[in-house]
Amino acid sequence: MFKIYKIKNKRDSKKYVGMTSRDIRTRFKEHLSNKSMFVDICMRKSGIDNFEFEEICSCKTEREARYLEKYFILLYDCLYPKGYNRICPGRDASFIFNELSGKQMRLI
Repeated sequence: MFKIYKIKNKRDSKKYVGMTSRDIRTRFKEHLSNKSMFVDICMRKSGIDNFEFEEICSCKTEREARYLEKYFILLYDCLYPKGYNRICPGRDASFIFNELSGKQMRLI
């Protein structure tokens, strides 16, 4: 099972979207201990209490999870400078939106 999650800064509403196959709590702890990712640096600088961490959806395959990660990065406008995602990996946005249109997903 793969999960798509969102980290949101309560102060300025900037967001980060990521994907994991691990437990969400475990992934959040990894973000707190990571010293190289842009979002992790910003979390430590602004204070961890100023951030919300939530699971957006889950899916069965890694391929679907990668598509949904890109979809939500674009949907929530998470690319820098408006958000904390430095890149939107993979194919262009038009492919992502066309590929996912009409596809059902389980939102949490």
